[in-house]
Amino acid sequence: MKMLSVVLKNLFSPPVTRKYPQENRSPFPATRGEIVFTVEECMTCRRCERTCPVGAIKVEIGPRLEVASASEGQTRSAGRLIKRRYDPYKCIYCGLCIEVCPQGIIVFQGTHTSPATRKEEKVAVYTLGARKPAVRPVEEKKGAAMN
Repeated sequence: MKMLSVVLKNLFSPPVTRKYPQENRSPFPATRGEIVFTVEECMTCRRCERTCPVGAIKVEIGPRLEVASASEGQTRSAGRLIKRRYDPYKCIYCGLCIEVCPQGIIVFQGTHTSPATRKEEKVAVYTLGARKPAVRPVEEKKGAAMN
């Protein structure tokens, strides 16, 4: 008899769950969510890579890039090519990378990663430390200092 009353009660009451995906709930204030990097401000200290317990973040620093200047045949440093790999499927969302980042460029976004049909890393490739061309070549500065 008790079971019959529970069944009838549930039959005539509105559903308790949301009609997902038509109705999305807003995330709770302390939701960790998806990790987002702002690579334009990254100084490539690699602290995030060293502290990640599962190795979800990899930072590869390439060789120095040289650019030929149009005037006087000089070359100048165009910085280094940086490749940052982040695997959201390895990540356990512990937040250690966020805590150790001195620039504060790694943050939790309030939303979760959307469903996917295949696992892919998020790769960001950028140049770090591009500088303006020097007025004089480096060899001339050294020679002037010795005289």
